Amino acid sequence: MPILTACHECGRPTSVGIYCDACLPAATEREKGRWRPLRNNPKLRREILERDHGICCFCGLAGATEVNHIVPWSKGGSDHPANLAAAHGDCNKKAGNKASHR
Repeated sequence: MPILTACHECGRPTSVGIYCDACLPAATEREKGRWRPLRNNPKLRREILERDHGICCFCGLAGATEVNHIVPWSKGGSDHPANLAAAHGDCNKKAGNKASHR
């Protein structure tokens, strides 16, 4: 069962990312040209891997070494820590630009 979080925009429960489906388009439009702090930021990557205890958000197994966007960057996801999760490299590649569930 996916973990529900509150949408950062309206507060409604959402199981994927930091915005609910209703708020994602507006948030995406607002964030065009946004800065990408995850790139070249080993400290943020390390914090996400530690926060998730190295558990892959796709398969649930330990040993994750990459950080994945829950709502993909290409679909309006941000580099906010609430939209990032640990993942295995192979699991992350298989998922492509599909949203992942924690």
